[in-house]
Amino acid sequence: MRRKLLLTFLLLFLSLPALSSSGVCIQCLYNYRQNYGTGVYFSPQFQAQVPWWQRYGQLRYNNWGYPGMWNSQHPSLHGPSYPGEGNFVAAKPNIYLSGKAGTSFDLKVQLKEGSTLWIASPAIREAWRGRIEKGQKLKVKNASYPYLYIDYRTKGKSFQYQKGFCAERVQVIREMLGILGAMGFRDNEIKDFLDHWPNKLPPAKRFCVFPQENKELREQLDYLITPIKHHSVRMNFLVMIDRQGVPKPSQGYRPSIKSLKSSEVFELREWGVTFEIK
Repeated sequence: MRRKLLLTFLLLFLSLPALSSSGVCIQCLYNYRQNYGTGVYFSPQFQAQVPWWQRYGQLRYNNWGYPGMWNSQHPSLHGPSYPGEGNFVAAKPNIYLSGKAGTSFDLKVQLKEGSTLWIASPAIREAWRGRIEKGQKLKVKNASYPYLYIDYRTKGKSFQYQKGFCAERVQVIREMLGILGAMGFRDNEIKDFLDHWPNKLPPAKRFCVFPQENKELREQLDYLITPIKHHSVRMNFLVMIDRQGVPKPSQGYRPSIKSLKSSEVFELREWGVTFEIK
């Protein structure tokens, strides 16, 4: 009789919705996700209600597997999530400065064509002011940084679409790394790119990439730099998912600028990746 009661109790217990240690109904949340997905179609792609165990391991929402708040209706960044005007977002351009240790610098961001700056690290008002330390670290205020970075939204009127390449995602990363190497970016700067972007490209099999250099980028955002005598090497990869209606490059790309690789010259090197926004 006891065994029968125990078996009945066990079957009743197993039929109840599972609860996590916090009292959350795991089965309810799982069913919600199965029925409703990650949000209604016009919302950015973000983590919806999910079972507690899904918070562990590789997640596929806005800060992993996507470059930012992703529009699930259109393969692009989610426009309302980013202030400003324009059809493009330059995501995480890293800015590296090199030169003689002890050199003071003043770096002012000049927004053009209605571009909007919405993230900067370290925080910036009028300009970044600091000095180059040993090991090419950047001292700004009372903190040391390996690089500076910004995110901004832009209209991209000066972008070029003739030179570039289309390929599957692994080959796209290889091509971009090869371009950075040919332009003279330092090993640690290329490693920073490799650490970040393979996991941030949106889900797609193929991409078309249009590299934008100093000439195109200075029409969107430029830098007023002190010391006045300096050298700039800027690269921003405009990345578009290869699909119908997306422009295709008519010729290959070869860098027209490169680093001087001299510790005596104050040099700015910048890499970033740009995406459409809708």
